[in-house]
Amino acid sequence: MKIITQSTIFDYTEIEILGDLERCKLLIENVPDEKIVKKLKEIRGKGRNDYPIEAVWNSILIMPLIECSTVEQLRRELSRNRDLRKMCGFKDYNSYYGKIKLVPPPKAYSNMFKNLKKIEPMLKECFNELRKFMYENLEGYGKDVAEDGKIFLSKARQAAKGEADGRSETDADYTFKNVYSKDNKGVTKTKKIRYFGFRVHIMGDVNYELPFEYTVTKASVSENNQLFKHLEMIPENLLENIKTLSADKGYDSLEVIEKIKEYGISPVIDIVNRWRDGSETKQYKDTRIIYTYDGRVSY
Repeated sequence: MKIITQSTIFDYTEIEILGDLERCKLLIENVPDEKIVKKLKEIRGKGRNDYPIEAVWNSILIMPLIECSTVEQLRRELSRNRDLRKMCGFKDYNSYYGKIKLVPPPKAYSNMFKNLKKIEPMLKECFNELRKFMYENLEGYGKDVAEDGKIFLSKARQAAKGEADGRSETDADYTFKNVYSKDNKGVTKTKKIRYFGFRVHIMGDVNYELPFEYTVTKASVSENNQLFKHLEMIPENLLENIKTLSADKGYDSLEVIEKIKEYGISPVIDIVNRWRDGSETKQYKDTRIIYTYDGRVSY
């Protein structure tokens, strides 16, 4: 792992004031991706090498930092930013049939994503190596964690039956999510929205706001089930170090709470409003004592 001496990953105020290029440089130089790049080169073999593997991989790596959610957004950003191209490793003097090829075509990225899918376990190993580094160098990292899930909509349409030409989505599926709102009279209304895509499940350290474990599934996969899977995936020495696990009220169930306790972890989970009539407060018997569903009491 190549560590930048003039910046430290442990001083977040120092990182926050850096510009996009400096943060991209920090990311590229610190990710332990040597095995990944080597394997991608083996997969390419003696095929066309119009664009270096390292450059294409680096450009994918920095997509979240430059806020690009699609390949086309990434290609536009690379096309207009010479310094960014240079940082990734692209050479502007390369030419093809007399034309300057500043950035790879969409097909080059499609092939890269296909190859990355083949070596997905190696990407997980890279994450685990970074987690180990954080655990060894950040005091208290991994003691207080939190779990949550988020749906990401697919950029492609659902594949028709028997269709597998790469232009449609075959891994995502549909799920429904309830969205709550209040009208002018204060009455709670529920709207069910359908989503097509994926769900990322993340367990993170709440003190450093860094990831601790993750999985990506179809949108319909239960967040509670993935929480159990994360607890099974975490190495025993790291699992024993976890003291508290926080989650929102979507995880509030006796099964989840008891399962967390089995690992010797204290669950810190928000309480679901059990009052189906929509009441926000109730009166205790014939007294002037008022209480809420989550235990707050007033007189």
